Amino acid sequence: MTKLKSFKELLVEYEIYSRTHRLDREPEALYLPINYIMSQSSKKIRPLALIMIAEMCGADIDYSVKAAYSIELFHNFTLVHDDIMDDAALRRGEDTVYKKYGLNSAILSGDVMMIESLRLLNEVEFESKKKGLVKLFVKTGREICEGQSLDMGFEKKSQVELEEYLEMIRLKTAVLLACSMKMGAVLGSKNEDFQRAIYAIGQNIGVGFQIQDDWLDTYGDFSKVGKTPYGDIVQTKRTALYLHAFQKSNGIQKEKLMHLYSKETASEKRVKEVLEIFQNLNVENDVRQLFENYKSSSLAIVNTLKVKSEFKKSLTDFIEMIFQREF
Repeated sequence: MTKLKSFKELLVEYEIYSRTHRLDREPEALYLPINYIMSQSSKKIRPLALIMIAEMCGADIDYSVKAAYSIELFHNFTLVHDDIMDDAALRRGEDTVYKKYGLNSAILSGDVMMIESLRLLNEVEFESKKKGLVKLFVKTGREICEGQSLDMGFEKKSQVELEEYLEMIRLKTAVLLACSMKMGAVLGSKNEDFQRAIYAIGQNIGVGFQIQDDWLDTYGDFSKVGKTPYGDIVQTKRTALYLHAFQKSNGIQKEKLMHLYSKETASEKRVKEVLEIFQNLNVENDVRQLFENYKSSSLAIVNTLKVKSEFKKSLTDFIEMIFQREF
């Protein structure tokens, strides 16, 4: 039996492919912003997930790394355009493409990233003869846009329910990880029941990942998180923590939270008083339990898979690695 490659070995193979397939073309003004964001340090969770599942299912590594690069191109395209919509200055501790190269360049370079990602995936489907990759990709792309639209719409709503927020992050964040994992199963010629199970695992991880991200912004080790301390509270973002607190609070606490998350309140005062409300409502532990529940759901599905123990262990290790992160 061939031994499964480690996560590190799989990432090395992916990095080799990504370095040798840079978009070094003309006009430079179009492709330089793409290489800028693609070369930045990131967790690479989506490409790793795709290659990992493909490796477990015995797929050709040449196809899986190419599909993974397509997914990573698409993911970074969404970040480029998100930063424009959010008027964001920094991404991963560096200038956003929008701030570094200007609005028009960010829009156009982002468009090319989306087009190139679809072209690459179409090639993978044609060369591997694995049907359904492009169909899944297009469905996922549409859902991500729906999630972004919901997120933007929340800014205009006086109040958002936690359930609405969870659906938004499922669409905006989780479906791309689920798509990546399912693509690995498709490339490995696994049946539809297996593909559905893998997709469900990816969705649970993805939603839990975003909730954990919200939690880390307030309760993580800021020296490791690498973000402005309490940035979500300072920016009045209605995260899982805020929405859980609002749902759990009494009338007086609700009014105070709404006032604190208005622009009238100084950020220093806001942080101190919001943290006090969170503490009184046990938000830290409740939201930790919430993302732990998504982790548990992922692991429960892994245990239902009719696969070898090595496969289950590798998937379990992947899930544990994600939820043990500190940034």
